[in-house]
Amino acid sequence: MNKSILKKLPALLVILVVIGGAQTFTSCSSDDGNNGGVSSSSDGNIQSTSSSSTDEASSSSSAELSSSSIAPSSSSSVPSSSSAESSSSSVVPSSSSSVPSSSSAEPSSSSVVPSSSSVGCPVSAVSERSVTCGGQIYRTVKIGEQIWFAENLNYDPGVGNSACYDNDPENCDIYGRLYDWVTVMGFSSNCNTNSCSNLIKEKHQGICPDGWHIPSEADWDELMEAVGGSETAGIHLKATTGWRDCGPSGSNSSYVCEDTYNFSAMPGGYSGSEVDRFFGAGNQGEWWSAKEYGGSSLDFAYYRRMFYSHEYVFWGAGSGKPGVYSVRCVQD
Repeated sequence: MNKSILKKLPALLVILVVIGGAQTFTSCSSDDGNNGGVSSSSDGNIQSTSSSSTDEASSSSSAELSSSSIAPSSSSSVPSSSSAESSSSSVVPSSSSSVPSSSSAEPSSSSVVPSSSSVGCPVSAVSERSVTCGGQIYRTVKIGEQIWFAENLNYDPGVGNSACYDNDPENCDIYGRLYDWVTVMGFSSNCNTNSCSNLIKEKHQGICPDGWHIPSEADWDELMEAVGGSETAGIHLKATTGWRDCGPSGSNSSYVCEDTYNFSAMPGGYSGSEVDRFFGAGNQGEWWSAKEYGGSSLDFAYYRRMFYSHEYVFWGAGSGKPGVYSVRCVQD
């Protein structure tokens, strides 16, 4: 071989090695680019990491979209929330609309006569068995542990609604005066058609003189028990005269009125709110209590009733608060 060629052979080998390495590098780079980052899974299946990455990006972006789509949903609940505020604010008028109802009760309270003594029968004298008030002497009687007026009240307070039977003053002398419930209690006329139970005191003086009060349900019940029960109380509480065909034993009357305890109940009758038509004098008597009927019947209050022909003493609320009935007072 030519010596000059042999001298150049090492350089040629170096060049060939460099060229071969460059080709190998180029080939490897070309494979990576063609496969796009292909990896082989352990099960031999081919998975595109680039595609997976794209899917994740897509999934991520769709998640962001999904998340952002929630935001409108959340913000869409804001109107719902604000509508709730609107709904809540719409309740306020309803609540405030109840205020008039509450304030409508206020006039009842504020319109009550300022002092019960201003409507109570003014006392001028007191003895062991009588009270003088309003210019009239009233006998009193002790029955059991209670002390009662032994006559129907006959006092004109100058306010409210009261009358003599048939508007005849002579009947007031016989039967006492008739009153509607609010006059008896010392309330405004609003209480004839509205509940005023919150204004009723345990011992409510009303039109009675100082130291006396309108009988409560418990007061009437105690009286009934003291005379042997409501079933026969009429015999023992009705006066011996003044009742139709009713008198003491041996009087040849059809019905028995013994007045056993000197309570001397008289049949004063009654009238409606107009006090232009009167009923029942001589036949029946009704006496107010301080108890309202309650429930949905706001214009009723309880009373005790006696008939000439009945031994029983009834507990009723028939003609309502605007009707006018008799009054008895019981000592505090």
